[in-house]
Amino acid sequence: TDGDGTPDYLDTDTDGDGLPDFDESPYDLDGDGIADFRDPDADGDGVNDGVDGCPLIPTRDQNDLDGDGEGDECDDDYDGDTIDNDVDVCPFVP
Repeated sequence: TDGDGTPDYLDTDTDGDGLPDFDESPYDLDGDGIADFRDPDADGDGVNDGVDGCPLIPTRDQNDLDGDGEGDECDDDYDGDTIDNDVDVCPFVP
């Protein structure tokens, strides 16, 4: 994808920034053998990262109670009332 003429599967620097891919992002959260920076579903929950409300926490539940684009599983404030869930008496009621 970096236009150097080397297919990505053989390229050690797929973005052409001079840093080897293994130095940039060696993590493979879901253990599927694809580094997270190349994996369309880094957490392996079956939901592509581009539409996943929690791209690094595996959950098929994509609920987003407050509609902020961050899935409830990752959201510190479920209801969007600016009070963190851990101190909010009613974390699901704004």
